[in-house]
Amino acid sequence: MWGDGPYDAGDFVSDTAESDAFNGGCQIGTVSCGSVNMVHNYMDYSNDSCMNLFTVGQKARMRANLLSGGFHNALANSNKCTPPSGGVDTGCNGNINNFPYSNGFENGLGGWTQDNGDSLDWTRQSGRTPSGSTGPTRADQGSFYVYVEAFNPNFNKTAILNSPCLDFANGTTPTATFRYQMTGNAVGTLRLQASTGGAYTTIFTQSGDQGAAWRTANVDLSAYSGNDLQLRLVVNTSTSWQGDIAIDDLKISNASADKCDGIPAYNANNN
Repeated sequence: MWGDGPYDAGDFVSDTAESDAFNGGCQIGTVSCGSVNMVHNYMDYSNDSCMNLFTVGQKARMRANLLSGGFHNALANSNKCTPPSGGVDTGCNGNINNFPYSNGFENGLGGWTQDNGDSLDWTRQSGRTPSGSTGPTRADQGSFYVYVEAFNPNFNKTAILNSPCLDFANGTTPTATFRYQMTGNAVGTLRLQASTGGAYTTIFTQSGDQGAAWRTANVDLSAYSGNDLQLRLVVNTSTSWQGDIAIDDLKISNASADKCDGIPAYNANNN
């Protein structure tokens, strides 16, 4: 498996096949580094419907992480009713409990933060992106948006933007909506992921060229009602400069808190 870099970066698990980059879609039979890529592995970036396995080495590494001395040993000892000793740090910056919440990136990142563990930053932009034939020509709402620039040396990189903490304690049907633009002949993958303090779960994903127009993603967050939640926008670039991915006009609703009707459940084909 790739380790956030070409095959020699490594993933520290001996029984995963070497790969020179992440895989998107479901590219069965793809060969790199002299072997067939393990596109069915949950640790790759294939479509969710394509994933179905962990290796024995990955299983051992995950179990070791929960044993005494492991990085997440406190989780294994939790009674699931109160936080484990020391708590679980979600890495959240700020606390949003007043809904509806919106962020059009008109005044900086609006409380969202660049992740320290990725390999590429998001960029706040007004007007068109620097590269032609890829990226939007203007913001969808207001004057600014955020995007990931895919020009060299940003190939096969990961960019993560973390949300503030979202407090859904008083809500019943939280939802998120945002506008996205993905155009070009080598567009990578966009994901929205969610965490209540542990691992992140992908709740929206889109890959490849989606045309030059801004499109809408509507995401149902009702599974996280009653919890503190952190979202993150994750982009994996591809192998060419024609692959910018942009986000604008992000809104989060919490029906009982903002007394609105909510937003329809996620449909990747909405536009």
